[in-house]
Amino acid sequence: MGVRLSIVQRVAIVLALLLGLVGGIGLVVLDRARRLVDEVQSVARSHELRAGLAGLLRSLADAESAERGFLLTRDSTELLAYQRAVRAAPAELAALERVIRDPRQRERLARLRPLMDAQLAELDSIMRPVMAAARPPRGGERDSAHLAQIRALIGDMDAQAEVQLAARVQQARNGERLTLLIAGAGSLLAILVALFGVGVIRAEVAARARNVARVRASEARFRGAAEGSMDAFFLLEAVRDDAGRITDFILDEMNTGAERLLGRPRGELVGRRMGDLYPVTREDGFLERCARVVATGAMLDEEIPVRVPGMKASWLQQTIVRVGDGVAVTSRDITAKRRLEERMRQAQKMEAVGRLANGVAHDFNNVLAAIRASSDALALTLPPADARREDLVEITRAVDRAAQLTRQLLTFSRKQESRPTTVDLNLVVRGMEGLLRRLVARDVRLVISLDPGLGLVRVDEGQIEQVLLNLVVNARDAMPRGGTLEIATRNVDVDESRPHAHGTIEAGRYIALAVRDTGVGIDDQSMAHLFEPFFTTKPEGRGTGLGLATSYGIVQQSGGQITVASEPGQGAEFTIFLPRQNGRESPARAEAPGPEPRPEARRDIAPPRPEAPPAGPGAAIQMA
Repeated sequence: MGVRLSIVQRVAIVLALLLGLVGGIGLVVLDRARRLVDEVQSVARSHELRAGLAGLLRSLADAESAERGFLLTRDSTELLAYQRAVRAAPAELAALERVIRDPRQRERLARLRPLMDAQLAELDSIMRPVMAAARPPRGGERDSAHLAQIRALIGDMDAQAEVQLAARVQQARNGERLTLLIAGAGSLLAILVALFGVGVIRAEVAARARNVARVRASEARFRGAAEGSMDAFFLLEAVRDDAGRITDFILDEMNTGAERLLGRPRGELVGRRMGDLYPVTREDGFLERCARVVATGAMLDEEIPVRVPGMKASWLQQTIVRVGDGVAVTSRDITAKRRLEERMRQAQKMEAVGRLANGVAHDFNNVLAAIRASSDALALTLPPADARREDLVEITRAVDRAAQLTRQLLTFSRKQESRPTTVDLNLVVRGMEGLLRRLVARDVRLVISLDPGLGLVRVDEGQIEQVLLNLVVNARDAMPRGGTLEIATRNVDVDESRPHAHGTIEAGRYIALAVRDTGVGIDDQSMAHLFEPFFTTKPEGRGTGLGLATSYGIVQQSGGQITVASEPGQGAEFTIFLPRQNGRESPARAEAPGPEPRPEARRDIAPPRPEAPPAGPGAAIQMA
């Protein structure tokens, strides 16, 4: 099976061959250039040798000529010329010794030195007596034998140097032509290689540009998807110590969903360490879990409660995956999902308890009917003055209280028939004013604040009275040492959905009925179970645990919501939101019991000391 080479590998092989060829040619050119340089240097030395021989011969001739001129004229100028020529001759000879490389020339140069020394000695022997004022010998027509030998020897050396110079010049010219030829061929090959390389590079650059464009397009699509996602996305880069252990993570990138989740712009967060930004991430093990994902590469999917200050979510679903030396974290706000699941569990529990309460109420009603019938029959047999009639009255009252309890059970289970009408809550509150005054303790200050422009709602008036009564009784019991109890109404427009602990107030127009107290407040544990049936915080025997559950059921049945705001020791506020009816038509109520309402919207009522417990079914209700 043959080996298939990719285009890149083929191009690489061709380039390697061409580069090897060009490299070989370059080495040849360099060798030829070195030889040409040697030839040129040899030519230069030959020229220097001939110039040195001519200079030496000229110096000796100048010395002899200056010596004769001085002897004839006694001119000091001739003397200076003689002295310069005598000093120049040894220097010229020394320069020739440095230039000559040829053995035969060096042998001739060795013979030349004693002849030059003898010639200079002879001139010195003639000049010394003259310079000592002695009469010189006749020598004007003499011709030194040494100088003739020197001329002959220098002539031989010059002739040989001339022959060598001509040969070396020819070699240099031949080498120059060959070097130029090789260099030209190499240059042509280099140009071809360069053109081929340029083509390859251009193709590679185009391919890289296409790859970069694809990567950028992919990154833009990914960034667009990340920015458009409702989920929060974070890129965290690991921070390691000298030992290579992960000590923290740097927030490298985040999307718009992360800004919404954290409630802070990315400019304040990107580039900073998570442990410094949110120390709770170190305390709750988030950084440790991220480090474990980096170490193992295993994806982590978890649902965690939120403890980060300022974050708008209460629960997050997080997916953590390794990306390089860091992690990518995708966080989804599942607070609404958790609340929905909790509400579903609560609804299932309430449904089961409601079915049980409905069955118990019907069976209990049958028992009460039998007791009431028997009591009425027995009352017909007793004389009017019989003392046992008082016992029958107590029995009847107990039956009535038990009947009220069954009505609460039926209301809670939503089996009691509802008769909704258009109602003005201000009239309902004012109509119950007298009853409420008798219910609250004398050290409780009752404040009623009603909106004079309040809209109308469509509810069962009796059920709403029962809800208000339950809330007032609970508020009274929450203030054993006295305080302030306020009942207020107002119009509320909700622009967008408002989730709360026990449901969601959808956008719309509402009437709000609020009951506020300054009592002991409600802790978080009790708040979670507040509307569960049979849950009560009152001492044993004082509460049935149905008051708030019944109120919750009535409000839900009326299409409304009930919210609670409370902290331990800071009192509590229960607010009922009921859908507001369009228009301001007259309520379908025959008459409004109680005095005519005053024009002002707010009244402070100082409750009198109650004379006796109120009669009727409502007074016997004990709330959760």
